[in-house]
Amino acid sequence: MKNTDIQIIASLKELLGKAKLNIAIIPHEHPDGDAIGSAIGLAEVLVVRVTKLKLFHQLIIPIS
Repeated sequence: MKNTDIQIIASLKELLGKAKLNIAIIPHEHPDGDAIGSAIGLAEVLVVRVTKLKLFHQLIIPIS
């Protein structure tokens, strides 16, 4: 890991430890499996540290 990555992680840990936060996770439009999986993974990590967490997604199932 680069030093800047370690600094970013440390800053995020500090921010999450200090405040009661409300966080919304919104993947990009027309998300693929990677985007949805990343959003769910991030939610799993954050859910133990935040006051309120919502995961939004746009799921459109085409009808043929």
